[in-house]
Amino acid sequence: MKHFFSFSFSFVVLSHQVLCTECLNEAKAPGDIIIGGLFPIHDGVEAGSGQEKWTCNRFNAVRLVQSLMMVYAIEEINRSGELGNITLGYLIRDSCSDVTTALNNTLSFMRENRISRDGALQSSPSVLAVIGECYSEITVSVTRLLNLESIPEISYSSTSGLLSDKTRFPSFLRTVPEDDHQARAIIEILKDHKWDWVGVLATDGEYGRYAVERLRYYAAEHNICFAYVYILPEFLVNTNYDCNINDTPHERHF
Repeated sequence: MKHFFSFSFSFVVLSHQVLCTECLNEAKAPGDIIIGGLFPIHDGVEAGSGQEKWTCNRFNAVRLVQSLMMVYAIEEINRSGELGNITLGYLIRDSCSDVTTALNNTLSFMRENRISRDGALQSSPSVLAVIGECYSEITVSVTRLLNLESIPEISYSSTSGLLSDKTRFPSFLRTVPEDDHQARAIIEILKDHKWDWVGVLATDGEYGRYAVERLRYYAAEHNICFAYVYILPEFLVNTNYDCNINDTPHERHF
């Protein structure tokens, strides 16, 4: 559990700091096989000052816990001895809920070699698989990059149906069902309540826009009409958004 506790401490410390996206803050443990992890430990980025172009902000405790679950699972596998003399290691980085930061970290997963301070080329274990990302919008970009080296990405949260296309995302896997099932369920609820004139609120990202597309498709089959479709920013950090959402139905003229 040594690596687990050191990881916990390091990330708790990092959570109280403003992080530079170029610094590639990480939690890692050595092993014969390295599993990468990409988690949105922070909910966004903002312009930095001085040499830091961008900094991560708005710490997300839930995502930290999810990353710790990955560490715990790897430690348990190693402790069980099920892999014989082979041990698993991990390299976990913070995507900061930002596509650019996530891609920067993904590139670091793909580097098999690094140059030491004295200029010598040193070999380091490459990442053989990546756990993440959370948001479909980011996952689409990350998995495209990982596909270049056929590195599998296993997402625990990205549900966009777009990612089910194996011709475009052959190395992508996930442990959750895609949004198409969610859209079907929503339509069934509307049918059950005999609601055929509804408004839709969605976020401006891969997840939200795909969900609206599938809702439109199934709604048309059952003569359900949309009074309006209101697209919200992907990440809601403005305190006025609650008021905007509540006012939306009154602003629409039917």
